[in-house]
This record gives sequence, structure tokens and C-alpha cells, in this order.
Amino acid sequence: MMGLVDTPGQLRGGNVGVYREKRLIHMAPPSHQLPRLMGDLLNWLQHAEIHPLIASSVFHYEFEFIHPFADGNGRMGRLWQTLILGEWRPELAWLPVDTLIHHRQQEYLEVLGECDRASDCSAFVTYMLEIINSALAEGIATKRNDAGRNAVFKLHCTKNLDGHR
Repeated sequence: MMGLVDTPGQLRGGNVGVYREKRLIHMAPPSHQLPRLMGDLLNWLQHAEIHPLIASSVFHYEFEFIHPFADGNGRMGRLWQTLILGEWRPELAWLPVDTLIHHRQQEYLEVLGECDRASDCSAFVTYMLEIINSALAEGIATKRNDAGRNAVFKLHCTKNLDGHR
């Protein structure tokens, strides 16, 4: 990682804003607050008594808001969400949150900005639940289609084998 970022794996040492083109879209909290903010966030996650789907989305949003690293915060926030979901349900460890967001990057950034302005992450939680629901529904439909194709294939093979015996 050396050469890509000056301090890989360390909390950022300075203040940072997130820009799109030349427009500031998010000003992260001051760097001197990072140890406390990250400690509070991790403590909250450890003791949260809300559904893991909601907890993972709240954590993701708060991680992005805090913006603890000089680079890679988006990827890390999405990775954390996948990790939290995978701890709850192992099959969700394979849910590609990063890829799901990649295809809707502009919408993702808009919802983050909306929540920043409102000081309320409810819209982000709803957004993430919709994305997860859509991905799971698509996965189930694909599985059903694959099962149907496999059944037709097995039937076809059985008929062909019976005819050649």
C-alpha cells in the first residue's frame, strides 16, 4: 500500500472534505475527534439492539460521515456492512454491497448528502434496505431460473439415456 496513500491503515491526520468536481459535498469531522468518534461507533455496534440489517446500514452511514481515513472510506464502509451482515447470516457475507453501490454511485452519493443535510440517516437506511432487498430478490429469481433449467436438462438427459439403453 505504500505509495498509494501516505499512511495506510492509520486514521487521517488532517481535516478532509469530499468533493465532486470542485464542489464540497461533505466536510468530515476534524481529525482530532476521530479516535473518540470511531470508538463510539464501534462501541455502539457492539451493543446495538436493533436488527442487523438496520445496524449494518447505520454503521455504514456513520462510517462514511466520520470519514476516518485519507482514502478508501467508501470501500471500507461497504466492506463493514458486508461483514456485519455476514456475521448475522453467513450467506450474506457473499452479498456484494460494494458492487451493488458501484452501479448506483450517483444515487448513493445523493442519499448520503441528503442525510448529511438532514442530520438523519433514515433515508440512507431505507436506500440500503431497498438495494439489499433488490439484490436478494434477483438472486432468488436467478436461483429459481437455474433450478428450472437444471430440471429441464436432467429430464432431457434422462430421456436421451433411456432411448440409448
